[in-house]
Amino acid sequence: MKIVINFDGGCKNNPGPAAFAFKISFKEEFFTGGGFFKNSTNNRAEWSGLLYALREVQNRFTLKDLEIEIYSDSELVVKQLKRIYRVKDLELKKIFNEVNEILSQVKSFKIEHIPREENKECHKLVEEIFKREGF
Repeated sequence: MKIVINFDGGCKNNPGPAAFAFKISFKEEFFTGGGFFKNSTNNRAEWSGLLYALREVQNRFTLKDLEIEIYSDSELVVKQLKRIYRVKDLELKKIFNEVNEILSQVKSFKIEHIPREENKECHKLVEEIFKREGF
């Protein structure tokens, strides 16, 4: 089964309050989610968007049957996951490792960088989380 993941993350004042959101689409259905950190970085928020999306996929589907397409406007996450850039930050390495552990169980996956304009829905979800949290 094909699953499409879009995600985004943002941070106020970097470091500072941070939020992430994701959208998971499959067949004719989709669901969204997200979260908030009182003090974090933009990079952690971006990576968390992907991690929490994959955890949700892991909870809902049989991983070995999935073909996952991932789209993000985060050049850093895309290039780190493709191993073009190294992951140096220890906290990000933990997230990177968990993401790779989940992805190692799927039939196939690809990740592509998209322009910010093509990720508006997740960006809007991030802004809604900030607003809900009073930022």
